[in-house]
Amino acid sequence: MDVLKTVFTIAFLLSAGIWDLLGRRIPNNLVISAAISSLALSSLRGTSFLILSLKGMAFGLGLGLLPFVLGMMGGGDVKSLGVLGSLTGVSFLWKAFFGALAAGGVFGVLLLLPPHARRRSVHLAESGPPHKPGILSGFLAKCKNSMPFTSILSASALALILTRAF
Repeated sequence: MDVLKTVFTIAFLLSAGIWDLLGRRIPNNLVISAAISSLALSSLRGTSFLILSLKGMAFGLGLGLLPFVLGMMGGGDVKSLGVLGSLTGVSFLWKAFFGALAAGGVFGVLLLLPPHARRRSVHLAESGPPHKPGILSGFLAKCKNSMPFTSILSASALALILTRAF
Protein backbone atom coordinates (compact mmCIF):
# COMPACT_ATOMS: atom_id res chain seq x y z
CA MET A 1 0.00 0.00 0.00
CA ASP A 2 1.44 3.38 -0.92
CA VAL A 3 1.73 6.22 1.58
CA LEU A 4 -1.24 8.27 0.33
CA LYS A 5 -3.56 5.27 0.41
CA THR A 6 -2.27 4.27 3.86
CA VAL A 7 -2.94 7.74 5.25
CA PHE A 8 -6.39 7.75 3.64
CA THR A 9 -7.12 4.28 5.04
CA ILE A 10 -6.12 5.36 8.56
CA ALA A 11 -8.29 8.48 8.29
CA PHE A 12 -11.26 6.41 7.11
CA LEU A 13 -10.80 3.80 9.84
CA LEU A 14 -10.56 6.42 12.58
CA SER A 15 -13.59 8.37 11.41
CA ALA A 16 -15.78 5.33 10.75
CA GLY A 17 -14.73 3.72 14.03
CA ILE A 18 -15.46 6.85 16.06
CA TRP A 19 -18.81 7.43 14.35
CA ASP A 20 -19.78 3.82 14.99
CA LEU A 21 -18.68 3.86 18.61
CA LEU A 22 -20.31 7.16 19.51
CA GLY A 23 -23.47 7.11 17.40
CA ARG A 24 -23.83 3.44 16.41
CA ARG A 25 -24.21 4.69 12.87
CA ILE A 26 -21.79 5.31 10.01
CA PRO A 27 -22.88 8.18 7.77
CA ASN A 28 -23.46 7.30 4.12
CA ASN A 29 -21.60 10.47 3.12
CA LEU A 30 -18.46 9.13 4.80
CA VAL A 31 -18.71 5.69 3.24
CA ILE A 32 -19.65 6.86 -0.25
CA SER A 33 -16.98 9.55 -0.41
CA ALA A 34 -14.37 7.08 0.89
CA ALA A 35 -15.42 4.49 -1.71
CA ILE A 36 -15.25 6.99 -4.58
CA SER A 37 -11.90 8.34 -3.35
CA SER A 38 -10.51 4.83 -3.01
CA LEU A 39 -11.51 3.92 -6.55
CA ALA A 40 -10.12 7.23 -7.85
CA LEU A 41 -6.79 6.66 -6.08
CA SER A 42 -6.60 3.16 -7.52
CA SER A 43 -7.47 4.29 -11.04
CA LEU A 44 -4.59 6.80 -10.93
CA ARG A 45 -2.21 3.86 -10.70
CA GLY A 46 -3.75 2.04 -13.66
CA THR A 47 -6.50 -0.31 -14.72
CA SER A 48 -5.03 -3.33 -12.94
CA PHE A 49 -5.05 -1.45 -9.60
CA LEU A 50 -8.63 -0.34 -10.20
CA ILE A 51 -9.64 -3.96 -10.85
CA LEU A 52 -7.89 -5.08 -7.63
CA SER A 53 -9.69 -2.32 -5.74
CA LEU A 54 -13.05 -3.39 -7.17
CA LYS A 55 -12.32 -7.01 -6.25
CA GLY A 56 -11.48 -5.95 -2.69
CA MET A 57 -14.71 -3.96 -2.50
CA ALA A 58 -16.78 -6.86 -3.81
CA PHE A 59 -15.08 -9.23 -1.35
CA GLY A 60 -15.78 -6.88 1.57
CA LEU A 61 -19.41 -6.45 0.61
CA GLY A 62 -19.77 -10.20 0.13
CA LEU A 63 -18.10 -10.89 3.47
CA GLY A 64 -20.64 -8.74 5.28
CA LEU A 65 -23.72 -9.78 3.32
CA LEU A 66 -24.62 -12.95 5.26
CA PRO A 67 -24.19 -11.36 8.72
CA PHE A 68 -26.29 -8.41 7.51
CA VAL A 69 -29.08 -10.67 6.21
CA LEU A 70 -29.04 -12.57 9.53
CA GLY A 71 -29.31 -9.29 11.46
CA MET A 72 -25.88 -9.65 13.04
CA MET A 73 -24.39 -6.60 11.36
CA GLY A 74 -25.69 -3.24 10.20
CA GLY A 75 -25.60 -1.86 6.69
CA GLY A 76 -22.91 0.68 7.58
CA ASP A 77 -20.67 -2.13 8.80
CA VAL A 78 -21.08 -3.94 5.47
CA LYS A 79 -20.34 -0.78 3.49
CA SER A 80 -17.29 -0.14 5.67
CA LEU A 81 -16.04 -3.64 4.90
CA GLY A 82 -16.43 -2.84 1.20
CA VAL A 83 -14.50 0.41 1.49
CA LEU A 84 -11.74 -1.23 3.54
CA GLY A 85 -11.50 -3.99 0.94
CA SER A 86 -11.26 -1.39 -1.80
CA LEU A 87 -8.51 0.46 0.04
CA THR A 88 -6.43 -2.49 1.19
CA GLY A 89 -7.25 -5.51 -0.93
CA VAL A 90 -8.61 -8.96 -0.22
CA SER A 91 -5.65 -10.36 1.74
CA PHE A 92 -5.46 -7.46 4.21
CA LEU A 93 -9.24 -7.34 4.64
CA TRP A 94 -9.36 -11.05 5.38
CA LYS A 95 -6.78 -10.64 8.19
CA ALA A 96 -8.49 -7.54 9.60
CA PHE A 97 -11.88 -9.27 9.50
CA PHE A 98 -10.66 -12.30 11.43
CA GLY A 99 -8.85 -10.06 13.90
CA ALA A 100 -12.12 -8.20 14.44
CA LEU A 101 -14.00 -11.48 14.89
CA ALA A 102 -11.49 -12.61 17.53
CA ALA A 103 -11.66 -9.30 19.39
CA GLY A 104 -15.44 -9.26 19.02
CA GLY A 105 -15.59 -12.73 20.54
CA VAL A 106 -13.71 -11.56 23.62
CA PHE A 107 -15.95 -8.51 24.00
CA GLY A 108 -19.01 -10.67 23.37
CA VAL A 109 -18.07 -12.94 26.26
CA LEU A 110 -17.61 -9.88 28.48
CA LEU A 111 -21.03 -8.59 27.44
CA LEU A 112 -22.60 -11.90 28.43
CA LEU A 113 -21.32 -11.57 31.99
CA PRO A 114 -23.62 -10.04 34.59
CA PRO A 115 -22.82 -6.35 35.26
CA HIS A 116 -21.02 -6.98 38.58
CA ALA A 117 -18.84 -9.73 37.07
CA ARG A 118 -18.20 -7.58 34.01
CA ARG A 119 -16.91 -4.72 36.18
CA ARG A 120 -14.62 -7.10 38.08
CA SER A 121 -13.25 -8.73 34.90
CA VAL A 122 -12.62 -5.40 33.26
CA HIS A 123 -11.01 -3.99 36.41
CA LEU A 124 -8.55 -6.90 36.44
CA ALA A 125 -7.60 -6.14 32.82
CA GLU A 126 -7.13 -2.39 33.34
CA SER A 127 -4.59 -0.53 35.36
CA GLY A 128 -5.37 2.62 37.26
CA PRO A 129 -7.48 3.73 40.18
CA PRO A 130 -10.60 1.62 40.77
CA HIS A 131 -12.87 4.68 40.93
CA LYS A 132 -11.89 5.88 37.46
CA PRO A 133 -13.11 3.77 34.51
CA GLY A 134 -10.54 2.83 31.90
CA ILE A 135 -10.87 2.60 28.15
CA LEU A 136 -12.15 -0.98 28.17
CA SER A 137 -14.89 -0.36 30.72
CA GLY A 138 -15.89 2.83 28.88
CA PHE A 139 -16.13 0.86 25.66
CA LEU A 140 -18.24 -1.86 27.27
CA ALA A 141 -20.52 0.73 28.86
CA LYS A 142 -21.20 2.14 25.39
CA CYS A 143 -21.91 -1.32 23.99
CA LYS A 144 -24.81 -2.24 26.29
CA ASN A 145 -26.15 -5.36 24.52
CA SER A 146 -24.47 -5.14 21.12
CA MET A 147 -21.10 -4.27 19.69
CA PRO A 148 -20.11 -1.65 17.14
CA PHE A 149 -18.47 -3.95 14.59
CA THR A 150 -16.85 -1.18 12.54
CA SER A 151 -15.11 0.16 15.65
CA ILE A 152 -13.66 -3.28 16.33
CA LEU A 153 -12.79 -3.78 12.64
CA SER A 154 -11.08 -0.38 12.61
CA ALA A 155 -9.00 -1.29 15.66
CA SER A 156 -8.01 -4.60 14.07
CA ALA A 157 -7.07 -2.98 10.74
CA LEU A 158 -5.14 -0.17 12.45
CA ALA A 159 -3.21 -2.76 14.48
CA LEU A 160 -2.33 -4.56 11.23
CA ILE A 161 -1.20 -1.33 9.58
CA LEU A 162 0.95 -0.43 12.58
CA THR A 163 2.57 -3.86 12.71
CA ARG A 164 3.43 -3.57 9.01
CA ALA A 165 4.95 -0.14 9.57
CA PHE A 166 7.39 -1.31 12.25
